Formats: sequence, C-alpha cells, structure tokens
Amino acid sequence: MKVIISMLALFTSTFLLAQTDVVVEVTNLRSDKGQIIISFFEDEQSFDNEQPSMNKVFRKKAVKNGKLYLKFSVPSGSYGLSFVDDENSNDELDYNFIGMPTEGFGFSNHYHTGMSKPDLSQFKIKVKPGKSNKVKCKIRYM
Repeated sequence: MKVIISMLALFTSTFLLAQTDVVVEVTNLRSDKGQIIISFFEDEQSFDNEQPSMNKVFRKKAVKNGKLYLKFSVPSGSYGLSFVDDENSNDELDYNFIGMPTEGFGFSNHYHTGMSKPDLSQFKIKVKPGKSNKVKCKIRYM
C-alpha cells in the first residue's frame, strides 16, 4: 500500500510541476538596450498589489526591427502577463515626476490605451499543455 501511495504522490507532483512552453512576440520596442521583465499574475488581488507569482527576465540583444521573440516554460494555468521594457536594467518600471511611465509596458494579448491599469480579466491567458501557447505583446510608451 505504501508503494502505491508513494507512486501516486510522485505522479501527482510530476504532473503538477509539468512545464508548458510559451512563445511570446514582443513588438514596438524602441531599442535593444536593457531587458524585458515579464510578471505573472494569477488573480486580481495580486495584480492590484503588484505581487506576481513569478517573474522572468530576458536581455533584449536579439531585438530586430522593434521585435523580440521569447520562449520559456511555465506550469499550466491561467495568468495575466505584464511586460516592462526595462531599458536601464534597474529591475523596475521607472516614472517621471508626475507619475507617468518613462519606460515601455504592455500586457498579454491586450494593447492598453487607457491611463490607469487594466483589469486582469482584460489580459488573462490560459497556458495549456500540448497546445500552441502563443502570446503577443505590443509595448506602449507614454
């Protein structure tokens, strides 16, 4: 019985930790300087509090004509992805004296044109195993 329970626990943990590939096309980048920070939010509260469940950081050296393609793996699930074009590589989105972003930002499959943060429901995606998980992000500069 212990062997069966151990095998079941191992199978379940392996299944839960299975990674799924995601390919992202980031467009409208104005330079190849710095890095792209992708933050993953699972619910509205974590997004409102700016507490992502994980971050991924990518150098921008492969930018061509304002485009960058990124590939990574994450556990399957629903996420809202926010993007920061961290041009000075200080690991945060910089703002000017009146609170406007001085670096680019974007969201998964959603080009935000408003002046305040969007709702997570506007850019939440589902990452499914065995599926083509493609995401687009058009970076916006104020």
